[in-house]
Amino acid sequence: MNKVDIFIGARAGSQRVKNKNTRILGGKPLISHTIDTAKKIKNIQNIIVSSNDESVKDIVKSDSDVTFIERPNEISTSVSQDIEYINHIISLTQQDLFIKLAPTSPFRTVDFIESSLKRFLDDKSYDSARAVKLCTEHPGKMWQIDEDDTLHELKTGLSYDSKTSMNAAQYQDLPKVYVQTSSLEIARTESVIKYGTREGKKILPIVCNGQNAFAIDYELDFFIAKEFLKNNIKLS
Repeated sequence: MNKVDIFIGARAGSQRVKNKNTRILGGKPLISHTIDTAKKIKNIQNIIVSSNDESVKDIVKSDSDVTFIERPNEISTSVSQDIEYINHIISLTQQDLFIKLAPTSPFRTVDFIESSLKRFLDDKSYDSARAVKLCTEHPGKMWQIDEDDTLHELKTGLSYDSKTSMNAAQYQDLPKVYVQTSSLEIARTESVIKYGTREGKKILPIVCNGQNAFAIDYELDFFIAKEFLKNNIKLS
């Protein structure tokens, strides 16, 4: 059986949403929503939280189901990449693959995670899997402003056979484009080590929507999350 760990990265110093990982949502810190979900996933070896935030450490230190790893400050800056803390965890632990769960997606379901993991495990040709959702802001309708203050269509390189330019076309006629979400990533440890990236070469798409795609990246998202818990809005 594969040894599967869950990695939860929660550095201090969020700039867009201040103290987001420890901010209270629905009566408990945001990170606790993800930890509680992680505990319900079957056949997990370890739940590992990596952070340089003392507040995060205080939240998890008494939880026997969670392993806390102190993240070095040099890989905890606003420009630090996730691969840095992933490599740090890998250097201290042993697993065949890991599930990366960002605290910013508090509403993803256990079934979504487990079914995605099963798909990934069923095909050993994939190095990783990544959650994506269909774009609502299509790149075919995006523009650039040049030095002469003139608009130019963004060159997308997308395959599109029509006399109508993409910026004038109906959305449903445009080629489908997906944007990554932070809700779920799965990767084989050996692929991360081999390629030096968190995704490797061959990536399984996990197409999702609604609460499984939702992430808190801006203050407005935190407001939406609160309203969702009050059943005032739906996530679709």
